[in-house]
Amino acid sequence: MGAALIAATVRAVMRSVAHRRPLSEAFSSAGRILEADLEQSASFVTLFHARLDAATGILQYLDAGHGLALHIKADGSCSRLLTGGPPVGAWPDQEWDAHQVSLEPGDCLAVVSDGLLDVYPDVDVLTAVVAGTVSGPASAQAACDAVLELASGRDVSDDATVVVLKRARA
Repeated sequence: MGAALIAATVRAVMRSVAHRRPLSEAFSSAGRILEADLEQSASFVTLFHARLDAATGILQYLDAGHGLALHIKADGSCSRLLTGGPPVGAWPDQEWDAHQVSLEPGDCLAVVSDGLLDVYPDVDVLTAVVAGTVSGPASAQAACDAVLELASGRDVSDDATVVVLKRARA
């Protein structure tokens, strides 16, 4: 129950700063808002937050200690996106660096939760498996379903969550 309340609070705070520019300032504002609650509950939150310009394919993002966001190119090559700092609430008065990546036609963004790490021996194996799985299906929904199937029937002690964004081919 505690984790669900923290997640709901984080979601509400992130929505409250969603309109602010630039992304790094909006995120830092959210981090400051969340610090007291996270400190009181002796908690921290890993977080991936992104903004997509659908017309250009430019994805601005900030990764606060999550580390499981993948850019899968149309040719099947894959890279993990850069992190921008520690988890929110890990240390007071943190700042996070925003980054950006261009999603070209046919490229995907896949963000998975650490629950999928329970299925694979390390993050490199997980990255390769997710990249291969996401590259096949035509739709983002089918790709999400395929990744979640990887955890089906396995001993996963944490949540298994995936978000996939596919940019349509020209």
